Amino acid sequence: KPEQVLLGNGSNQLLQTLLTATLNDGDKVLYCPPTFSLFELYVPIYGGQLVDCPIGPGQEFPLDKILTAIDAEKPKVVLLCSPNNPTGVEISPNDIETILEAYSGLVFLDEAYGEFASWSGIDKIDKYKNLIISRTFSKAYSMAGLRFGYFIAQKKIIDQLRKVNLPYNVNLLTEAVV
Repeated sequence: KPEQVLLGNGSNQLLQTLLTATLNDGDKVLYCPPTFSLFELYVPIYGGQLVDCPIGPGQEFPLDKILTAIDAEKPKVVLLCSPNNPTGVEISPNDIETILEAYSGLVFLDEAYGEFASWSGIDKIDKYKNLIISRTFSKAYSMAGLRFGYFIAQKKIIDQLRKVNLPYNVNLLTEAVV
């Protein structure tokens, strides 16, 4: 539904919007390196502390480590990518649901490479009030220069993110193309 979508100047700008809206100094953010490099760049800028659950070469998604870290560290946000760049690890729908059910905080699922995945979390938006999905036209559609990304989440989350999202962040050329 339109009220469940937030547009932005690429998914990078929307990630900044999310961190602006959620992080206070010292808040912990869980992520699984190696992954999207802007997580490591942006989280400290917004005062957050990174908590890592690494995915080693050839390893599966570290669900047990993540659940243990969520319980021990109490992160404000969990940042995940599926499929992950650069490892290509795809998180299973069951693993995402396990995290969403075990954790009441925000779960950000970056689906920048979603068109190359076997599934998408979009069908889980109505069920889970703490899920935010990020998509972009940069990868599968080769439109990185247009700088167009979007979030999908429940209306309550999108309403809060709109409050801090930059005004006029999608240019006229991008609007015409997409």
